[in-house]
This record gives sequence, structure tokens and C-alpha cells, in this order.
Amino acid sequence: MPKILSYTPSWLSRPAPGFDLFIPDETSTVVHPPGEGRNGSSHTQCQRYPRRKLARRGAEVFVAVGNQLRWADIQRLKIDWAETENPEARQNRKGRGGSSDRGTEGGGAKSEDMKCYRVLKTPRAGEIQQLVISPNGVFLAILTSHTVHLAVLPDSSRLSEPGTGPMRIKTYTLGPTIHVLSQSPVVSALWHPLGVAGMCLVTVTADSIVRVWELNVDNRWSFDSPTLTIDLINLANGTFSEEDLGASIAGKNRGFSLDTVEMEVASACFGGTAAEEEDAWASMTLWVAMKEGDVYALCPVLPNRWQAPSTLIPSLSVSIVAKVAAVQDDKDTSEEDKQNYMRQFNWISAIDSQEPAYLPSGSDLIPDVEVYGRPAVVRSVPELQGPFDLDPSPYEADNNHGGQLTDIYAAARRIDDELCFGEDESIFSGIGKDGLSMGIVCLSTSDGRVHVCLDPQGVEGRWASKSTKLRPCPPPLPLLLRLESIDTLSPEELRIYGPIWPVFCKDPYSRYSFFVNHGTGITFMSLRPWSHRLDTELQNSDEAGSEFRMKLLMESAGTLREKIVDAVGGKSSKIDCLTGNIAFEDQGFGYFLLAAAPDRPFGASLDLPRLSTEQSSSDHHEVESKHTDIIKPREPYQPVSAFFAKSDVEALQKALASSRHKHIFDGEIRLSSVTLGVMVKAHQILSHETQQLGIAAAELFRQCEILQSEFRGQINRVREVAERIDAVTGEDDDGFQETRPAGLDARVWQRVEAAYSRQESLRQRYDAVLRKVTSTCGRKLSDKERAWISEIRHLQSSLLEEGASGEHDTPQRAQLRRRYTEAKYLAADLLAQARETTSDNINPARDTGIKVPSEIRKAKIAEVNDLLERECALVNAVKERLERLSVSSPARR
Repeated sequence: MPKILSYTPSWLSRPAPGFDLFIPDETSTVVHPPGEGRNGSSHTQCQRYPRRKLARRGAEVFVAVGNQLRWADIQRLKIDWAETENPEARQNRKGRGGSSDRGTEGGGAKSEDMKCYRVLKTPRAGEIQQLVISPNGVFLAILTSHTVHLAVLPDSSRLSEPGTGPMRIKTYTLGPTIHVLSQSPVVSALWHPLGVAGMCLVTVTADSIVRVWELNVDNRWSFDSPTLTIDLINLANGTFSEEDLGASIAGKNRGFSLDTVEMEVASACFGGTAAEEEDAWASMTLWVAMKEGDVYALCPVLPNRWQAPSTLIPSLSVSIVAKVAAVQDDKDTSEEDKQNYMRQFNWISAIDSQEPAYLPSGSDLIPDVEVYGRPAVVRSVPELQGPFDLDPSPYEADNNHGGQLTDIYAAARRIDDELCFGEDESIFSGIGKDGLSMGIVCLSTSDGRVHVCLDPQGVEGRWASKSTKLRPCPPPLPLLLRLESIDTLSPEELRIYGPIWPVFCKDPYSRYSFFVNHGTGITFMSLRPWSHRLDTELQNSDEAGSEFRMKLLMESAGTLREKIVDAVGGKSSKIDCLTGNIAFEDQGFGYFLLAAAPDRPFGASLDLPRLSTEQSSSDHHEVESKHTDIIKPREPYQPVSAFFAKSDVEALQKALASSRHKHIFDGEIRLSSVTLGVMVKAHQILSHETQQLGIAAAELFRQCEILQSEFRGQINRVREVAERIDAVTGEDDDGFQETRPAGLDARVWQRVEAAYSRQESLRQRYDAVLRKVTSTCGRKLSDKERAWISEIRHLQSSLLEEGASGEHDTPQRAQLRRRYTEAKYLAADLLAQARETTSDNINPARDTGIKVPSEIRKAKIAEVNDLLERECALVNAVKERLERLSVSSPARR
């Protein structure tokens, strides 16, 4: 889980110009939907539709404020504000020859004089709801409730040219007769991961119609008509006629049906990002979530011309051929599945037989992109797979419905490792092994809950049959295993602010972590604590106890979650819901989370996650630091907008000055109905404004009290840390031993005594083990053997004393030689006697015919051999000792 380093920086706080980038002005109009009051009410609810009003291209940020599209370079905003706060930096920059065209000269520049943002004029109607930038950064999709506009973004150098006026940019209207106010609302606009040069857009409307647009700036017709249209309701109803698979004619009333309610689309997303380590089917799989709780999938969804990663076609070819060969003679496989596998085989064969076109990459280091055409051997419209069966159902525990689905997020499974063997090593060599062998689908609901589901079967390409006959029996529903359900809001918060519309935001570091924007705040979630354990269990071939282990894993799956941004701040009346957020990693900002609300921006600098292989293989997500933060980061106080809002009294005066009652300002005040009406209107305005100012002042007072308490807490933590440091170093004595704990010496002696006691216990255990080993390995030494050993030791000690004193007694050496000779004769005599004894024990048994068991004979012989070896070892030891003494004696003389 990323650690929060700091919250909203100073260049995004008032009075910095970066703050004004997100605040409405007189030229921007903000449309408040039903249920959201302008001045706040006792219970204000968040939006009931998706809002993604932030987009990013490098260090450039595009923000939708009302019906206005704004652009700003946040890197430049940060640098300019730092120079404004530090005049020396600006002077140094000028001295180095740097330009300083923003702001006034010197260090006392005011924020009003600094260039903050530029307004981009686009011909759209209504408030902007979503901004979706293309992968190549050329197009920006601007979505209102019913319309879609595509803006061609100029280069950053042109956008940053000096000038304060709005800039008109070239804009295309997408589907001028399709996406209009009289038609269904647009819920999602997605850039196809396999689109050629990022020029393919997929739109999904609330009436379950998917349209694929292949854009070409040289062909205006590409913005008027889609190349592929899919009606999900017709597919779900089992209608397989070619003319019924598309959408209805524009302007034609479809009528009411239960499918209109049950298949109202909430959101859609692609299952992959066209990465080389992802499953090949994931990038062409479109997941669709319905508001009523159903989840569907379309695969493959491809434009007429599409580009393929280097691993897509080889991995698909190997997997499809292997499946066709496996199910050819398999009786358990249904005939329908066999036909579908054959369609997959014909489809991939048509792709392999194509001669791809090459799109220049623009770099010598990056190879050219291969462009393929959509095969015509199968139908262009895939089969609708679903609705997926969530097991266990999230609504079994609760009697209520549990809230509508609001958004969907899919993480692709990794490419099968077995497909890499036997293929071109240059294609699969750089593929990482990180990821699960099973896909993950996350669903968010209007009650602030996130369902984490597993896709055990995987979504593969399926096409609608050309036969008009209905199936004899419906196929089994595909399965989604619900692993965990996570609440982002407490029941009390949900009662005050609900219902909400949570949306997902991708994490730039891992597809197994994401941010959830639930209007009242942003929560970070990471699936890494259990993803590696799950993958290890899936790769384990041992089936014994697998069911128990999987059940235990599902029960103990703990997704890490942390609330990064709190837009409510404990307010129970007026809230300004978050309108969008983006998470990115940049060299100048690090790991940064940026969010916007109607009255202020939010930011959070996060610590870079440590996603190494060793840490991902552990049961924890990332190894967190063990030290205690003395000063924990906190959200800085932002003054309430009521302090800076213009009074409506001036507008009232201007309105009265131009009306027929303007004479009341020139003459005397008379008690009349006109005067009373003016005073009542002025009182209403002033009472509301003074009430808002009182609430803001009370909030400021509470923040001051909170700041004092936090400051006292920081002082206490610093004091505790200082005392702990002094206690460790022993500097806390200072002659006050009677009132303070024992110093360093006492603690050191305690540790020494503990080490001594531990060493004594280890010695006793060693002696016990030694006695046990001695008793089990052989018999004890006899008295004669002990006497012999003591004599050898006495001899050794006497010799050592002689060598130490330096005295050499010749009679003693003669005595030693005589004793050595006697020991040698004794050893030879003992060996002869042992041989005679052995022969006497063996020969009589043969002569007299007495049968001695072989086990007893072998045991006796072994005992004799042991005795002989022991005596020989003793004699050899004495011999070697005497030889060393004889060698060392001449040297001493």
C-alpha cells in the first residue's frame, strides 16, 4: 500500500494560480443536477452519473469546469509558484538566461498577474461529463450527457504560447445523427487497445448499443457513421438474423420492454491494455455492466483494421490448435463447443494467411507495427456471453437489492507459460511472469461497495451462429467467483451522502491495484496481498486438500484499502462531490494523485511502491517501514469559498437601478410596499450570506482547535522519542538515579546475565545429549582401559613438564625407550595370542562337529577385532609420541 508523503501541495492551494484552474468563474456555467443544491441543504446527495472531468497528457492537464474546457501545464505551474514564493530562485533563473514570461518582475508578483490556464473553445452544448484522451495524445473525447465531440489537440508548444484569450481548436462531432439529445445517453467512451495508432473509439449507450468508430481526419464520413454496430438486446434475446444484430434506425421508437430496464448499461471496459504479458483474448474482450446487476462480455470486438502485439497471434495460434486437437475426439465436449473451436481455428488461420501492413513507429529502436484486417470467414458480430453468474451472490446475505452497478474494472490474466515453449524465443523472451493465471473483474455499486470477482473459465472468442434455429437448451451461464465485497463508506456516511456513483481509476504501477472515486473521497485498493498466494495454489498440482485451501484463501482474502482523499471532511450538510481524478507517475511529481471538486482541487504525493519479486512472493503486499512517523501528513486547511464569494447585494442594486423603482435610491426612504419588498429581498440575501460566513468562521475556529491539538500531539511524540533515545544512550541519568529507571550499566549486566544463563542451559543440554549418544553408541571403558589411559596422560604430562623446564635427563629417556620396547613386545605377544585363540575357537568346532551359529561366531570375531584395533591404536599413539620426543630432544641439546 502506498504511503502518503504529503497532501495538497501549495501550488494547488489558494492563492496559487493552480487553484484557479479548477474553480468556476463568471464565464463558466455549472449545471447542478436534481438533488444537488447550489447553496447546500440538510442532506445533499452526490452525482448519480459517471463524471471523469480530468485528463492528462504528460505534464499537461485538461479540466472540465462546467461547460468550459481548460488546459494547463502543471509542471510550469509548480515551478512558477515556487519562484513566486522564493524570489531568489526567479533571479537565479533570469541570471542563467531562463525566460520568465509568467508573472510580474521581482518577488512580489501577485497570483492574479500570473498566467494560470488557457480555455479551449469547442462547439458543444451542455455540461461536460467525461474527458477521455487517446493513447497517442492526438484526440480528446469530450462527452456530455448525450453527445460526443472529438477535439484535435494542438502541440504543447502552441498551447503554451503567450496570450490570455481562449483558443479555438479543431473539433469533430461524433455521430451527429446518432449521439444526440433525442437518443439514448452515452455512458462510456473507450479507446480500443488494438486500434491502429490509437484511432479507434468504442462508444456504449445506455440502451445497450455498442458502436466501433475508426477515425480518419482525412475522411469526414468516419466521424458520421460507425464501422460496427452491435445491439446487445437483440443478441440476448436469441435473434440470430443478420439484419437484427445492428442498432435500430435513428429516430425509430423501440418501444418498452423488460429488457430496456434490465439491460440498461451502467459502464463498460476492455479486459486488457494490449500488453505483451497479457492474455491474447483480453484486449479484444469488452465487459459490459448493467445497472440491475448483470454482467456481459463480447469477444472478439475488433475494428476493420487493427494492430497486434508481438505475442498475440503466436499465442492464439498455439492455444487454438491445441484445443481443437484436444476436443476432436472428446465425447464430453458438446457439439456447439466443437463448432466454436473450429470457428476459432478458421478465424486464426485467416489471420495467419494475411500479409500484414506495416505502420512506421517513428523510431529506429521500436519495430514497425503490424496491421491486420478483420477476418471475413466468421461474422463480425460476436456472441453475447452472459449474464455471468456471481457465486456466491452478493444479494443472498441482504434482503435488499444492494444497490445498482455503477462501474466495472477488469484485470487480464497473464499469458500461458506453456505457450512460450517451442516458439520463437525472441518473441517471448522479454515477457514478465508477474500476474495471475486467472482474470479479475471488479464491480462497484451505488451503495459504496466493491465486489472483487475471479474469472476462472476465461473469456474466449465466440460468434453468433448463422442458423436461425433456436438452441434446444440454453447453455450454462458463465461463472464469476465473488472473492470479496469491500465497503468504501460506512452505513452512516451512506445514509447521509448516498446513493453515490463510484468509478474506478487505474494505478500506473500495477493492474492489480486501483483507485475508487466514490464522490465523497478516493480509496486505494490493492489485490496483491492474496494474488500471489492464489496463483501459487492454482499452479499447485497436488489436489489433496486443494478445496480446503481454496476455501481458506477465499475466507481470508484481505484486499488492502486506504482512504487517500476525504472530500467531505466530517461535513454533514453541504458536500462538493469529486468530479474526477487521475493517478500518474512523473519525474517532476513522483507518484501523484490529482482530484478535482467544484470548489477546490485535491492532491496527494505517494511513496513509490516497492514491487520486487521477493516482496510479491510473500503474504504481504509491500514491506512497510517500521519506524514511527513523528509528524504524520495532514490535509491542509483550505478557506471556505464563502470568504471569497461576491455578494449578491451588488447585483440586486444593479437590478433595481435599471428598473422602474430606481427612484428609491435617490429620494428619501418612504414606508411603502416597494420599499418593503426591496428590504425583504436584501434581507434574504444578507441573511443567507451571513449564515454562510458564520458557518465558515465556525469551521475555521474548529480547524484552529484541531491544529492546536495536533501540534500538542506532535510535541508529545517528539518528547517520547527524545526520552527513548536518551534511555538507550544512557544520557537520561544526570544524577537522578533515584527517580529515573536504571541506566546503561544495569541494562548491560542484565543482558550479560541473561546470556550466561542461556549459555549454561545450552551446556547442560549438550552434556545430556553427549551422555545419551555415548550410552547408545557402545559399552563403557573397563577399569584396565581407564588405568591405561591415565598412565598415558601421566606420561604426557611428565613429558610436557620436561619440555617446558628445558631439562634433559638421559636415564629417563632410556627408561622411556625400554618401556616402549616392552610395550612393542607386549603388543606382538597379544596379537599372537589373539590369533591362536581365534584358530582354537574355529578349528575345534570343525573337528568335533559341534555346530556354532554363524551369528554368534561373527559377533565374537567382531568383539575380538574391536579389542585388537583398540590396542593397536593405543600402541601406535605411544609410538608416535615417543618418535616426536626423540626427534625434538637433539634440537634442544
